[in-house]
Amino acid sequence: FFGRIDYADKHLRLNTSTMEMIWRGSLFSQMGFDGFFFGRIDYADKHLRLNTSTMEMIWRGSQSLKEASDIFTGVLYNGYGAPKGFCFDAKCGDPPIQDDPNLFDYNVDSRVDSFIKAVNDQAKHYSTNNIMMTMGADFNYGNAVMWFKNLDKLIHYVNENGSVNVMYSTPSIYLEYVHRANSTYNIKTDDFFPYADDPWNFWTGYFTSRPGLKGYVRRCNNHLQACKQLEAIQNGFPDNKPSSMLLKLAMGVAQHHDAVSGTEKQHVANDYAKRLHIGEVECRDVMSTALNNLAVKKDAKAMDLKFCEYLNISVCPHSETGNFNLVVYNSLAREWNWYLRFPVKSPKISVLGTDGKMLPVQIFCVSNATMNVRRNMSIVIYEAVVDISSSPIPPLGYSVFTVR
Repeated sequence: FFGRIDYADKHLRLNTSTMEMIWRGSLFSQMGFDGFFFGRIDYADKHLRLNTSTMEMIWRGSQSLKEASDIFTGVLYNGYGAPKGFCFDAKCGDPPIQDDPNLFDYNVDSRVDSFIKAVNDQAKHYSTNNIMMTMGADFNYGNAVMWFKNLDKLIHYVNENGSVNVMYSTPSIYLEYVHRANSTYNIKTDDFFPYADDPWNFWTGYFTSRPGLKGYVRRCNNHLQACKQLEAIQNGFPDNKPSSMLLKLAMGVAQHHDAVSGTEKQHVANDYAKRLHIGEVECRDVMSTALNNLAVKKDAKAMDLKFCEYLNISVCPHSETGNFNLVVYNSLAREWNWYLRFPVKSPKISVLGTDGKMLPVQIFCVSNATMNVRRNMSIVIYEAVVDISSSPIPPLGYSVFTVR
């Protein structure tokens, strides 16, 4: 254990575990959401809230925005699953509602009594006479008939009993009823992270797990934004032509909490990466076509554009062969004037900017670690870093650099 660390490092560590979720609550409030519900929170936090009937609160996610960042926040009693004994999915073993009195396993009375007890047990921990009972879980409703047939019976017979009123509902309807109750709630200003199941099991590893997949998702998003921009400039392409749709779909799936988080099994991670790559390849066709069309409009020659897929390991066959032109697209709304980096065959190269003037170039040797990672994918040992500050790339535009 450290008694002392750098003050700035300590300040960062004290704050970073809280910032992401606080921002999320504040953003949801500013986006106009009426409420935010947690399926999971830290076990100790939930235990305290159950005992103090504070499962619902007002979450104030911004110290500067104050009340403007407030959002009604609730913790679900059963996570997002059904109460014990009332899972009606094919993979569950709970008894169905048997309402035929001519059969020996008639159980309406006992099932109704058990459900009303579950309702009352949950209601003890909430401040109004309205509660939300979730019905379902992961991979449920593969056979929805089983669920809804039993839920229909359950709702009918419980309401017939008259002790409680049950209805199909939504979070929005629930929020409306809670709002009508006009209760007062505690204000929470801190965060829910980090989350733990018990004293020794913290859900924090996924912040850094599968960094390769996390990095690839981020890079694919960069490509997707550029692809969408160039697609829009072209006013789209015909249905039988390449589009950004495949990459959009793959990126959407990659946002799942068991995708970019890295908590999936390896073969599933491989599938996510494969789908991203398929979409990325199609987006390259979109970008190549759009950039060539822009070039033709400027009376320039059409370009045979190739993409460097493996710059992260200093591999690009197209830059390792001698003379070539480097086309760089800037998807930002401001000019970009940073550095270009690519592997080269010779340490003696020159790079010309868009105005024909030479740009500063530094040559580095590829590190042994990178050489080991890329194995036989390339034999070049040099990498060029070009300073383009004197020849910036225009916003939402492209530049062509000549390498000799």
